Amino acid sequence: MDTHRIHHDYKPGEITDITNRLIAETDERIAELVAQPHKEFSNTIEGYEDIITAYNERFDPVSFMMDVHTSADIRKDAENARDLSSTYLVGLESRKDLFNALHEADATTPRSTLSPVQRRLSEQTLLRFKRNGLDLPDDKRERVTALKKELAILCTKFEANLGNNTDTAAITPADIEGAPETFLKRLKRGSDGEYIVEAKSSDVVPFMENVKSGDARYHVLDVWERREASNNNPLLRRALDIRAELADLLGYPTWADYSTEIKMTKNAKTAQDFLVDLRRDLAPLTTRDMKELIDLKYANGSDEPFRQWDIMYYANQLLKQKHDIDSDEIRKYFPADHVVPQLLGLASDLFGVRFEEIPADAWHPSVRLFATSDAASGETIGHIYTDLYPRDGKYSHAMAQWLRRPYSRGEKRALPINAIVANFAPPSDGQPSLLSHEEVETFFHEFGHIMHMTLAKPEYSTMGVAGVAWDFVEVPSQMMENWVWDKRMLQTLSRHYENGSPLPDDLIDRMIAARNASSGVWNMRQLVLGTLDMQLHTERGLDPTETHKDIYRGLMGIEPLADTQMPASFGHIMGGYEAGYYGYIWSKAFAQDLFSRFEREGVRNPRVGMEYRKTVLEPGDSRDAIDLAREFLGREPNNDAFVKSLGL
Repeated sequence: MDTHRIHHDYKPGEITDITNRLIAETDERIAELVAQPHKEFSNTIEGYEDIITAYNERFDPVSFMMDVHTSADIRKDAENARDLSSTYLVGLESRKDLFNALHEADATTPRSTLSPVQRRLSEQTLLRFKRNGLDLPDDKRERVTALKKELAILCTKFEANLGNNTDTAAITPADIEGAPETFLKRLKRGSDGEYIVEAKSSDVVPFMENVKSGDARYHVLDVWERREASNNNPLLRRALDIRAELADLLGYPTWADYSTEIKMTKNAKTAQDFLVDLRRDLAPLTTRDMKELIDLKYANGSDEPFRQWDIMYYANQLLKQKHDIDSDEIRKYFPADHVVPQLLGLASDLFGVRFEEIPADAWHPSVRLFATSDAASGETIGHIYTDLYPRDGKYSHAMAQWLRRPYSRGEKRALPINAIVANFAPPSDGQPSLLSHEEVETFFHEFGHIMHMTLAKPEYSTMGVAGVAWDFVEVPSQMMENWVWDKRMLQTLSRHYENGSPLPDDLIDRMIAARNASSGVWNMRQLVLGTLDMQLHTERGLDPTETHKDIYRGLMGIEPLADTQMPASFGHIMGGYEAGYYGYIWSKAFAQDLFSRFEREGVRNPRVGMEYRKTVLEPGDSRDAIDLAREFLGREPNNDAFVKSLGL
């Protein structure tokens, strides 16, 4: 059997059955571990690690079916299984007998006999249990367990609702002036000839950037920002209440303090101060950039107030009118079937790896599979799936997902299997999938995650990328974005889908010169989300929708959409990034600092790329992230490159 292929041919109910059997088998192994008369690091702490590793190896690929399977019944089955699994794991790491066994093993094993990585495993394992309330009296511990189980179910449901959303906006032909022909060709049509715009980024973004009618843009944005509101708002409010109660029970001032304890910031105040300082630094740039967009609207003959649904349109018009950049024309130079191999070629040169496409036999015919090997040894080191186009019920944004987590300890070894999931415009009517430059940047971002997941070589599976501090985990992905702004890379990355020509040099120069166009607006938008997330997790009893409106108004300087329900689709705060969204901007500072070495020594320098692979990617979570950055840079990290990248 091909161990690198992900099984997908399930019958309804089969994934739930698999999960129930897996839970029963895991319970048997836990019972044997706890019953051991003599407990030490190797048979108890490493033994528990082996049990969790085996569990994840079997559950991760079936859980993934919730995000990508073509059958609604199978996706629902995987959703049920995810609920079963998440509540089981909460209960497992809340068990007093298991905690006592692990604690006994830790206490009876001399620290001097353990390697630094083994000591780290022991400390992190025990910390996970303590963060589930194992130091609390039984009644409070049981309450923590019950609340965490409920929270896990809420988060799964929130994501499932967004994935299954089918909201659309119907736009008459008279109201769609400005939309590119390539975009219109792939839209569905209604019975009266109206264009059907789906509430998916692959439809919403090109619509908002190009359609001239403000009323039509308002309509599409209104649908986009209100999707799943009736279903997800109650889930989010309940989740916030649960997190606040959990913080009280576990002895933390706020959930943000609980969340940041295991991140680089270590506490909520550090994260909050970072956001406040960044707001101060960005404010003049945002004011300048917003004024430029407002002035452009009035210069184009409008006397209407500037609104939220104007931002993307006039930012795109600014590129056209001031910088002579037509985003839709640029899209024609980035067919996906050219971008993918060029990105793989860059990764090969930088990181010393090779990619070979092999038959995928996957959950959808458009999915591709690449075997990854080390260029020097020829040894296979992992496999990567790509699932790039939207379909009903599929996860609606872009992500990188592990399907098998790597580890290598003695004879125990597993190679990683990962998937990059996106929602780019699919091929249609003989035209290939064409990516905007922004989508190319998104693809590079997710591929940065994939390289981290593929090249990490931890001794223990829990010390792979899944264990990396969540305000550092975005560093490899955001660093990878820089290559789409390199002139030489853009020359090789682009190929017009009709005549095969690369982007003209003068157009590339204009694109690079306009890199920071409206950057104050886009970065402040990120700050809105980071501030909203942090405020919801440090203050009690807030209404998420009204809080978002207040923050948006204060930071962006314009009125938000009147009926916006944006928090109901803010998947990050129900998907592991709660009190952690600030990490995108925090990570950007480290990403730009690390990239400064490539800028200085060559953006395709294989020596620097291999050093980055060995120093930053391969360790996973076996060392603190700050130490990895220091070693690669040869100094303390600083914000100089980050400040420059913001256009400040």
